[in-house]
Amino acid sequence: MKWALLSVVVSTLGSFCAAFEIPVKQYLDMKKLAGKWYPILRAKYDPTDQPFYAYTMSPLNDGNVILKLEVPRVTACRLHFIALYAIEPGVFENADGKWTVHVVDTDYDSYHISHTEKDNMAFMNLYAREKEVSEEVTKKFLDIAQKVMMNPMLLFYQHKMDLCIRPP
Repeated sequence: MKWALLSVVVSTLGSFCAAFEIPVKQYLDMKKLAGKWYPILRAKYDPTDQPFYAYTMSPLNDGNVILKLEVPRVTACRLHFIALYAIEPGVFENADGKWTVHVVDTDYDSYHISHTEKDNMAFMNLYAREKEVSEEVTKKFLDIAQKVMMNPMLLFYQHKMDLCIRPP
């Protein structure tokens, strides 16, 4: 009886942990993700609203990626460069290991979904080549976010103030 109970507990814990496994796009071609991406929607575990910005992705030949963030300021946009290092296919970290980014899904042409962990926070982001996406893409994003236990009540849409009017 003890072993049966232990088996049920281990099985339940395994299922619970699997619910938090972050999916990664299979056979990801980072070169197809190169170019400009606009923020559309973010899901989070906590209610802290944080801006998220448009960026240009530049994959490198060694599998790593450079992101050029466009951060709006009062008079102009400031560029921030972030190097992400591939630690496995579709999973990247920054230089100090404080950021981990999973490329969850993409069709390369119109959208991509990423999951980011940073400083004990986690969020799922929907980015697009244009400033809007179809309802189908939004639904796909929401379905994936719920599967990794993001709170569907904590959705943040990009703010106009998160976008540079005159990108550098």
